Amino acid sequence: MEKEKPTVSTSKKVFLWNAAGSFTNAMSSVFLLMVVTRVLGPVEGGIFSIAFALAQQLLTVSTFETPTFFVTDTENKISFNVHLAAKIILYVLSIVAAAVIAIVKYEPYKAAVVVLVCAFKGADSLSGLIGGLLQKNEQLHIAGRSLAVRVAAAFGIFTVSLLLFENLILSSALSLVFSFGWIALYDGHFARKITALKPKWDFMLMLKLLLGCLPMFLGTFMLNYIINQPKFVIDNILDEVSQNRFGIIFMPSAVISLLGMFIYRPLLTTLTKVWKDRDFGQFLGKIFKISAIIITLTILCTVCAWFLGVPVLSAVYGVDLAGLEANLCLIILGGGMYAIANLIYNGIVIMRHQYSMIIAYVLAYGVSLAITAPLVKSLNLMGASVSYVISTGILATLMLGVFLFYVFREKKRSLEGNK
Repeated sequence: MEKEKPTVSTSKKVFLWNAAGSFTNAMSSVFLLMVVTRVLGPVEGGIFSIAFALAQQLLTVSTFETPTFFVTDTENKISFNVHLAAKIILYVLSIVAAAVIAIVKYEPYKAAVVVLVCAFKGADSLSGLIGGLLQKNEQLHIAGRSLAVRVAAAFGIFTVSLLLFENLILSSALSLVFSFGWIALYDGHFARKITALKPKWDFMLMLKLLLGCLPMFLGTFMLNYIINQPKFVIDNILDEVSQNRFGIIFMPSAVISLLGMFIYRPLLTTLTKVWKDRDFGQFLGKIFKISAIIITLTILCTVCAWFLGVPVLSAVYGVDLAGLEANLCLIILGGGMYAIANLIYNGIVIMRHQYSMIIAYVLAYGVSLAITAPLVKSLNLMGASVSYVISTGILATLMLGVFLFYVFREKKRSLEGNK
């Protein structure tokens, strides 16, 4: 039950804080890997890189795309507290999965790092759900502010701890404790002004929610697997130093894809309303305008990376990356493809045709599985880069095809209905 009327934020405030939160989150992985590599060396940097990749993969499990479903559920068919109960179960499942993978695959030290980093990154799933609640109540600026401060502070704690104790396990554990403490106290404070934070264990509604989100989850899981597949293959075939080098040149791609998110995230509710009003021209126009911005950013970043990328990254991380210029540019192009695929994904979710995305994801996922290992075995890090850009390019193209099919089909039906 709503406790009080939320404060309405201005568009400027929403944009600035959402941009700040998304940018800080995007840059955190860049700086975390930099700190680990500089303080502990490239081997530990490689361990952290694969741990973070697994954490991003399992974050899709704990998220299960329920925040996107919640924000676009304009009729409030499933309450926030049902979402909260489902979120608790999903988070526990993701950590159990991390523990099983780590224990089976790695020696104790690497396994402990993997589990702690996965648990730490998993905090984003709970934060994202509360952010959805705030967004639906015109308080997205609070969610953005919280994300920015939490991520920056967690990075500070991680860095200071690593410098003092040179212990990756301890630093990860301290960051984990802080993140959940911040979400409980700060995010929870504002969320409780809107609704009581009491998980509602209605298993039928939770099942309905999870089934509704299942195609979106499968899509994002496969999408993230496509992104992380080169790192997983490097983990199996090459060594930690190679993993560290690939992780470093992969960072600009991650930044582009996450920056793309802050461009379109504030527009999700607007896009939902435009689609509900059947304003097809405006809906397509907004999607294509955002795509043009992402493409422009990608091209600019690729040009800069060719001339400056390797020297700058080598200096920042303290690792010799000579000869990886082409790899870096390919990965940045793949990051742009990934960002566009993510945008189109949100458009298809708004249209509630999420099941249709599975075809595109399965095909791109199959291509990634088929080509990555052979390419890495024959071309090493260049093979990983080529695999990434091919897989994301195929995915973006297929997603765009699905998106346009449903837009024009609905437009045709609307015109026929008005005759």
